[in-house]
Amino acid sequence: MSDDVAYLRFPHLHDDLLCFAAEDDLWIAPLVPEGQRPGRAWRLTVDRTRVGHPRFSPDGRQIAYTNWRSLDPEIHLVPIDGGPARRLTYWGSPDTRVCGWTPPDRDGRSDILAVSSQGQPFSYFSWAYDVPTDGSPGRRLPWGPVSDIAVTENGAADGQEAERRTLLLTGKPPHEPAAWKRYLGGATGRLWLHGERLLPDIGGHLDCPMAVGGRVAFLSDHEGVGNLYSCRPDGTDLLRHTDHDEFYARHASSDGHRVVYQCAGDLWIVDALTPDSRPRRLEVRLGGQRVGRRPYQVPAAHHIDAVSVDETGRASAVSVRGSLYWLTHRDGPARTIVDTPGVRVRLPEMLGSGGQVAYVTDAAGEDAVEVAYLPRASGDRPPRRLASGDLGRVEELVADPDGERLALASHDGRLLLVDTTEDADGEVTELIRSVNGPVRDLAFSPDGGWLTWSHPGIGRSLRSIKMARISGPGAPTVVDVTNGRFEDENPVFTRDGRYLAFLSWRGFDPVYDVHTGDLSFPLGCRPYLVPLSSATPSPFALLPDGRPAAGGLDPADDDTEATTDGTVTVDTAAVREAIHTPLTAVLDGIGKVLRDCPPDLVADLADRGIMMVGGSALLPGLDQMLREATGMPVHIAERPDVCAVLGLGAMLEGKVQPMVLDPLAVRDPLADED
Repeated sequence: MSDDVAYLRFPHLHDDLLCFAAEDDLWIAPLVPEGQRPGRAWRLTVDRTRVGHPRFSPDGRQIAYTNWRSLDPEIHLVPIDGGPARRLTYWGSPDTRVCGWTPPDRDGRSDILAVSSQGQPFSYFSWAYDVPTDGSPGRRLPWGPVSDIAVTENGAADGQEAERRTLLLTGKPPHEPAAWKRYLGGATGRLWLHGERLLPDIGGHLDCPMAVGGRVAFLSDHEGVGNLYSCRPDGTDLLRHTDHDEFYARHASSDGHRVVYQCAGDLWIVDALTPDSRPRRLEVRLGGQRVGRRPYQVPAAHHIDAVSVDETGRASAVSVRGSLYWLTHRDGPARTIVDTPGVRVRLPEMLGSGGQVAYVTDAAGEDAVEVAYLPRASGDRPPRRLASGDLGRVEELVADPDGERLALASHDGRLLLVDTTEDADGEVTELIRSVNGPVRDLAFSPDGGWLTWSHPGIGRSLRSIKMARISGPGAPTVVDVTNGRFEDENPVFTRDGRYLAFLSWRGFDPVYDVHTGDLSFPLGCRPYLVPLSSATPSPFALLPDGRPAAGGLDPADDDTEATTDGTVTVDTAAVREAIHTPLTAVLDGIGKVLRDCPPDLVADLADRGIMMVGGSALLPGLDQMLREATGMPVHIAERPDVCAVLGLGAMLEGKVQPMVLDPLAVRDPLADED
């Protein structure tokens, strides 16, 4: 690329001037011989918006170009000596593009050649237009849908009467080959010269047709990468003039004698289309500072990563672009908690009401937890760094209500507990490990004694809800709330600690489409509620004493296990019973298969037993119910998620010879009566 790190595009040249697009404006630079110091380019437009496809007029006084100032591209005209640009079209087409100029007529007047799909039902129906420079409406040319056009005069250089010949490119979408690399389908483009097709069997993209010095030049990637090629007007003597093997040659244009094009942000020129010609890179020197290198302010509102609100609701710890700030909600200034260059902090969590915030930092290279004190007017205290290098890549972080523990979901499937008290010094406890991906949706109970999460299961989307006792008798104890047959996510405890609510994609109630005779499942996700104790009634059940006027349930009695202060009491047996899967339909299907099987096969199955693999082996209690219903031994594969059943056809292959039948011997006797 250029020395001043500018990305140059859409070149065109006239005599010793070069026009190109850079930094959303048009520039003009002088062309100097090879080896000399490049002249300084000057900015021609100040639109600060997308521009492209500039073309010098035949007399070199004006430049027609495409401008996106009005969102859709339109044709504009600007003098090279300076002055305002004039808008010539108001088509509103998304693919309007300047292609060049017509040769001057007897009065010396030239019109702009362009393509556009204005007035067409599809963008790939772009037609060629002749656009006058006086602002009058353009005239559609009678060549049908075309993608590019060039008009040349044949014989004028030899003193003969000039004959205008039209070079057309058809059958190609509006985007260039560099955006559709190595496409070999039916939309690669077809090249036509005055009604005769050129190179019908080239087998690659065609782009940017040009008439250069008695030859037809174009870009093509039929040899793998886009390069510049040329041939005679009859399609013979195909020559390749460039040898780019990494980046495509793009946006080629010509003044009738030379070809200039873009490749990887640099401009290249081919001085003549001869077999021994070689391209050379143009040195361009832009003036002033580059727009993309100037400092700019980052709006914080567009780069907020996470927010954690304190218990009072007066302020929040806000993570913005890897830094952490203490932001009051109404009065007061915004203060910095962590803002170290080269260090990213994320996932802030307020720790209870002690004025501390925990977050994940990569200051030491690997993820670690830091506990920082909130900034006060009296001064700052240094943060404490915990569990550096023991956490993996932290995907999710949540704190318990007292701020004494953190639950972390690691990228390797581990669910970790980190003790944040000063005496524990960041002790890490592994609660569970998943082999199917990271856990997510962590949530503590109101009393901090239980933790729930969404656990990944077999397959891409299956998930189950689990919960674990992390303090008290028997801790740690993991309880399966759901069995992993569906996608269960976002578990959370209710504020009174009586229920566990979660979302589940398990609704299979089809809904008829109002426009077509079809069925779909648009309402597959619903919230579900699990009572955590056998003494907790369903909130949707009828109450013998009536429902309270304020709604909800009556407060629990003193002699029941559940309380209303947020203390969670979990009856693990009741939880498992509450989500017991109805397996009657599965057992009925197995029984029907056994009844239809031959007796000898059933006897052999009774000796060997039933082997459970796949998703059925994961259903809790199905093996015992199947054993009781059939009286046969039931086995579960060691790794049912990766096992498959060998079909009967595969078992009998090569062991049973096929029977050869005579068609006359097996013909239908009823056929003779017909």
